[in-house]
Amino acid sequence: MKNIAVLLFALLLVSCSSGDDNSTRETDPFIGNWSGSVQQTLSGDGQQITITFTINFAVQSGGQFSQTVTLSPAIDMGEDAEDLDFTGTWRNTSSSPNFSSRSQTYVLVENGATEDDDSDMTILFSADFNTFDIGEADDEMGVVTMRRQ
Repeated sequence: MKNIAVLLFALLLVSCSSGDDNSTRETDPFIGNWSGSVQQTLSGDGQQITITFTINFAVQSGGQFSQTVTLSPAIDMGEDAEDLDFTGTWRNTSSSPNFSSRSQTYVLVENGATEDDDSDMTILFSADFNTFDIGEADDEMGVVTMRRQ
Protein backbone atom coordinates (compact mmCIF):
# COMPACT_ATOMS: atom_id res chain seq x y z
CA MET A 1 0.00 0.00 0.00
CA LYS A 2 2.91 2.32 0.81
CA ASN A 3 4.33 1.74 -2.71
CA ILE A 4 1.01 2.73 -4.28
CA ALA A 5 0.96 5.97 -2.25
CA VAL A 6 4.54 6.78 -3.34
CA LEU A 7 3.63 5.98 -6.98
CA LEU A 8 0.55 8.23 -6.82
CA PHE A 9 2.60 11.05 -5.27
CA ALA A 10 5.25 10.72 -8.00
CA LEU A 11 2.55 10.72 -10.65
CA LEU A 12 1.05 13.84 -9.10
CA LEU A 13 4.45 15.58 -9.14
CA VAL A 14 4.98 14.72 -12.81
CA SER A 15 1.52 15.92 -13.83
CA CYS A 16 2.03 19.25 -12.02
CA SER A 17 5.58 19.90 -13.22
CA SER A 18 6.70 23.38 -14.20
CA GLY A 19 6.90 22.25 -17.82
CA ASP A 20 3.14 22.63 -18.16
CA ASP A 21 2.00 25.84 -19.81
CA ASN A 22 -1.14 26.49 -17.81
CA SER A 23 0.01 29.97 -16.83
CA THR A 24 -2.19 32.96 -17.35
CA ARG A 25 -1.14 35.69 -19.76
CA GLU A 26 -0.26 38.97 -18.08
CA THR A 27 -0.52 41.23 -21.17
CA ASP A 28 -3.04 41.60 -23.95
CA PRO A 29 -2.16 39.18 -26.79
CA PHE A 30 -2.88 41.90 -29.37
CA ILE A 31 0.18 43.90 -28.31
CA GLY A 32 3.09 43.40 -30.68
CA ASN A 33 4.08 43.60 -34.32
CA TRP A 34 1.97 41.70 -36.85
CA SER A 35 2.39 41.09 -40.56
CA GLY A 36 0.26 39.43 -43.23
CA SER A 37 -0.18 39.49 -46.97
CA VAL A 38 -2.85 38.86 -49.55
CA GLN A 39 -2.91 38.88 -53.32
CA GLN A 40 -5.54 40.61 -55.40
CA THR A 41 -5.94 40.80 -59.16
CA LEU A 42 -6.88 44.25 -60.41
CA SER A 43 -8.38 44.89 -63.85
CA GLY A 44 -8.60 48.07 -65.88
CA ASP A 45 -7.96 49.40 -69.36
CA GLY A 46 -7.99 45.85 -70.72
CA GLN A 47 -5.12 44.80 -68.44
CA GLN A 48 -4.85 42.67 -65.34
CA ILE A 49 -2.21 42.85 -62.67
CA THR A 50 -1.81 40.78 -59.51
CA ILE A 51 -0.78 42.84 -56.52
CA THR A 52 0.52 41.54 -53.21
CA PHE A 53 -0.63 43.70 -50.30
CA THR A 54 1.65 43.28 -47.26
CA ILE A 55 0.03 44.64 -44.10
CA ASN A 56 2.18 45.55 -41.10
CA PHE A 57 0.41 46.30 -37.87
CA ALA A 58 2.22 47.66 -34.77
CA VAL A 59 0.13 47.53 -31.59
CA GLN A 60 1.58 49.31 -28.56
CA SER A 61 0.72 48.70 -24.92
CA GLY A 62 -0.24 52.35 -24.42
CA GLY A 63 -3.28 52.00 -26.69
CA GLN A 64 -1.72 53.27 -29.94
CA PHE A 65 -1.42 51.36 -33.22
CA SER A 66 -0.16 51.96 -36.72
CA GLN A 67 -0.83 50.21 -40.00
CA THR A 68 1.37 50.33 -43.08
CA VAL A 69 0.65 48.59 -46.35
CA THR A 70 3.25 47.82 -49.00
CA LEU A 71 2.28 46.92 -52.57
CA SER A 72 4.31 44.62 -54.79
CA PRO A 73 4.81 45.48 -57.53
CA ALA A 74 4.64 49.10 -56.47
CA ILE A 75 1.83 50.90 -58.28
CA ASP A 76 0.34 54.37 -58.03
CA MET A 77 -2.86 54.02 -55.99
CA GLY A 78 -3.73 57.70 -56.43
CA GLU A 79 -6.09 59.01 -53.76
CA ASP A 80 -6.72 55.47 -52.49
CA ALA A 81 -3.15 55.38 -51.12
CA GLU A 82 -4.28 57.67 -48.28
CA ASP A 83 -6.48 54.85 -46.96
CA LEU A 84 -3.66 52.30 -46.70
CA ASP A 85 -1.40 53.73 -43.98
CA PHE A 86 -2.80 55.18 -40.77
CA THR A 87 -2.43 55.43 -37.01
CA GLY A 88 -4.99 55.30 -34.26
CA THR A 89 -6.00 54.05 -30.84
CA TRP A 90 -7.18 50.66 -29.66
CA ARG A 91 -8.67 49.14 -26.53
CA ASN A 92 -9.91 45.78 -25.37
CA THR A 93 -13.69 46.04 -24.88
CA SER A 94 -13.75 43.85 -21.78
CA SER A 95 -13.82 45.68 -18.45
CA SER A 96 -11.99 42.70 -16.94
CA PRO A 97 -10.19 40.97 -19.83
CA ASN A 98 -8.94 37.41 -19.60
CA PHE A 99 -5.76 37.58 -21.69
CA SER A 100 -5.53 33.77 -21.73
CA SER A 101 -8.75 33.61 -23.73
CA ARG A 102 -8.15 33.13 -27.46
CA SER A 103 -11.19 35.29 -28.31
CA GLN A 104 -10.76 39.01 -27.66
CA THR A 105 -12.82 41.98 -28.87
CA TYR A 106 -11.21 45.33 -29.58
CA VAL A 107 -12.25 48.81 -30.65
CA LEU A 108 -9.89 50.39 -33.17
CA VAL A 109 -10.30 54.04 -34.08
CA GLU A 110 -8.25 55.71 -36.78
CA ASN A 111 -6.83 59.11 -35.75
CA GLY A 112 -9.28 61.81 -36.81
CA ALA A 113 -12.25 59.41 -36.77
CA THR A 114 -14.87 58.79 -34.11
CA GLU A 115 -15.70 55.52 -32.40
CA ASP A 116 -18.80 53.79 -33.71
CA ASP A 117 -20.29 50.30 -33.76
CA ASP A 118 -18.31 49.43 -36.88
CA SER A 119 -15.00 49.86 -35.08
CA ASP A 120 -15.41 46.64 -33.03
CA MET A 121 -13.23 43.74 -34.14
CA THR A 122 -13.34 40.28 -32.58
CA ILE A 123 -10.12 38.32 -32.98
CA LEU A 124 -9.70 34.59 -32.50
CA PHE A 125 -6.02 33.98 -31.81
CA SER A 126 -4.33 30.68 -32.58
CA ALA A 127 -3.61 28.39 -29.62
CA ASP A 128 -0.07 29.81 -29.31
CA PHE A 129 -1.32 33.42 -29.73
CA ASN A 130 1.03 33.95 -32.70
CA THR A 131 -1.55 34.26 -35.50
CA PHE A 132 -5.05 35.54 -36.14
CA ASP A 133 -7.21 36.10 -39.24
CA ILE A 134 -8.77 39.38 -40.30
CA GLY A 135 -11.32 40.01 -43.03
CA GLU A 136 -14.06 37.85 -44.47
CA ALA A 137 -13.96 35.35 -47.30
CA ASP A 138 -16.49 37.42 -49.26
CA ASP A 139 -14.65 40.74 -48.68
CA GLU A 140 -12.79 42.35 -51.55
CA MET A 141 -9.45 41.52 -49.89
CA GLY A 142 -10.52 38.17 -48.45
CA VAL A 143 -9.03 36.67 -45.31
CA VAL A 144 -5.55 37.73 -44.23
CA THR A 145 -3.62 35.71 -41.65
CA MET A 146 -1.60 38.01 -39.43
CA ARG A 147 1.56 36.58 -37.89
CA ARG A 148 3.42 37.86 -34.84
CA GLN A 149 6.84 39.20 -35.85
